[in-house]
Amino acid sequence: MTPFQIAPEFQPDGRRSADAALDLIAQAHSTGFHRFEWTFLNGEGGKVIVDVSLMPITIKGQVMLYATWRDITERKEAEQKYKELNGWLARSNADLEQFAYVASHDLQTPLRNIVRYAQLLEHRYKNRLDADADVFIGFVVDSGKHMTRLINDLLEFSRVSRQSEPLKPISAGEALAQALKNLDLELVTTGAEVKVGDLPTVVADQTYLVSLFQNLLGNGLKYRAPDRKPVLSVSAERVSFDSWRFSVADNGIGIEPQYHDKIFEIFQRLDPASNAEGTGIGLTLCRRIVHRFGGNIWLKSEPGTGTTFFFSLRDGSAAA
Repeated sequence: MTPFQIAPEFQPDGRRSADAALDLIAQAHSTGFHRFEWTFLNGEGGKVIVDVSLMPITIKGQVMLYATWRDITERKEAEQKYKELNGWLARSNADLEQFAYVASHDLQTPLRNIVRYAQLLEHRYKNRLDADADVFIGFVVDSGKHMTRLINDLLEFSRVSRQSEPLKPISAGEALAQALKNLDLELVTTGAEVKVGDLPTVVADQTYLVSLFQNLLGNGLKYRAPDRKPVLSVSAERVSFDSWRFSVADNGIGIEPQYHDKIFEIFQRLDPASNAEGTGIGLTLCRRIVHRFGGNIWLKSEPGTGTTFFFSLRDGSAAA
């Protein structure tokens, strides 16, 4: 039997198998080698996808074709399933992100009203009702403010997920300088010392790179050790021709090993009852930003000594 007799009438690209075969054979003779995918039929009439290589050879003066084919049916089926699953996940994630954004945005107005009227009650009736009433109203105001912060952080997280602006070469030094400017009040209040090394140009987004540095440095200030001055340091080291590894270190209270993964989960805090401000989304936001930039983030920490966050970013000097 010839290969044409065990091929379907049409190939996946819509061409008749006989016509396509003649064209592919002609290309092999013309270029000296040709490789392509082809569909055969097996004994049960099912389709078999093969990777075909054609090479002209001369035997006793006669030009013939040396042909090999390899069955890649399972691989192609797996690729198709993977593609379908990725498409489903992408649509699901987009729906979840849109839902989070809309839900958070729609919660803003009623929550603002709750906080506003609770504050009116606090101002107008404080010390005019019994002590318990003052405490209860205070709880409502504080809880409303905390809920507002949660919603704002969730909106920010959703914005990072939905952001579609193309990445471009960004000076990490300039982004860090802006982050330090934003943290100026906290740095002065805590008397923190900041050490900065030479920072490269990376492929990123200016706004979110500033946010990344600001969250990591702010974390070091928030969880500083009570018995010493905060010392923060930021540096970068080239790890390959197209990648940099950044480190943001502090001398704070440190993190126990069992919590190293937990702290990157949304709304997770090591001590929810502590007085430290925040909603527990900062490090989750950092991870989402780094992943969007095409890198990874991890940490090393020694309880009582300090924590160092590492993250990788692509080199942007060639693109610049």
